[in-house]
Amino acid sequence: MEVTYMLSARWCISVKKQIDEEGIDKCRKTIEDGSAYHKLLDLIHAQGGILKQLKIWKIPAAKFAMEVKSSEKGFIKEIDSFELGLTSISLGAGREKIDDIIDMKAGIL
Repeated sequence: MEVTYMLSARWCISVKKQIDEEGIDKCRKTIEDGSAYHKLLDLIHAQGGILKQLKIWKIPAAKFAMEVKSSEKGFIKEIDSFELGLTSISLGAGREKIDDIIDMKAGIL
């Protein structure tokens, strides 16, 4: 949460808004009282999003699924996010053309 408050403070600086302890307290209060969450829901709704509750993701079940596991122990060092995005599009989770329909059940977790 401290990172969130500091990022909020940096954003306030970038738009020349209030950035003192009072400003950070205001950020903290909007998170605690739920108004920041409701603003997020408003923004998602305005863009046609379907998120109803942030804490419990209700992802529709895909017809087909495959779990991929590493053959070795360790940590992921890097991911080619561009290739991952293209793969996700090919699964139907994104658009190649503006009129393509997005399959809400497709994607990568």
